[in-house]
Amino acid sequence: MQFSLKEFLAIAGVVSVGTASLLYASSLVSGLWLAVVGALLMGAAIHSALLAGARRASAVGFLVAALVYTSALLTQSYDRNGYPVNREFEPWAGRFPTTIAMQRPYQGATFSRSYYTDENGNRYSQVPAGATVDDGFGGGGFAFGAAPPAPGALKVKQVSAPPMQQFMEVAHCLWTLLFGYVGGKYAVWLYTAATPPRSRPTPDPADLNQGI
Repeated sequence: MQFSLKEFLAIAGVVSVGTASLLYASSLVSGLWLAVVGALLMGAAIHSALLAGARRASAVGFLVAALVYTSALLTQSYDRNGYPVNREFEPWAGRFPTTIAMQRPYQGATFSRSYYTDENGNRYSQVPAGATVDDGFGGGGFAFGAAPPAPGALKVKQVSAPPMQQFMEVAHCLWTLLFGYVGGKYAVWLYTAATPPRSRPTPDPADLNQGI
């Protein structure tokens, strides 16, 4: 297996953009990643049908590995109170090692981006002095042992960012690409090891990069 400078730069770019996408995950960001993964899967399917040699092996390996992981994710969907949910999009409920591995990254992302907001929409990086935190049921919380808040005290609500669902959608897109990349590399290695040089198609310069 060979690694070109172009391939190394592409990997570095995906890692950089992926990290930023996890930190600032949103419906738009996760939607873009889903579109990218879908486009790559379609491209791999076309390449596996039309190309030959190492490039075809790479495309087939990418496609199979990515589809296997995606299919495994879909098996974890179930019905919760009439709503379809997937436990693998909740870091602390999922069973996959890839989901469990995202617990600390999600904690880090929410620690750096979560904030508090009052009823007027004002944002605070921490609870303002004398304010109470809305517990989500119309009540307010205050530190144990402290005096109860005065009537009319400012009430704030914690907003977790990035949203868990969108964060995990981006994460699983990245995992899909990783497994696809490894699957493609393994397929090329297997093809090279199993095919005598005389039986291989005429080398194409693009084959040297072993790209999809």
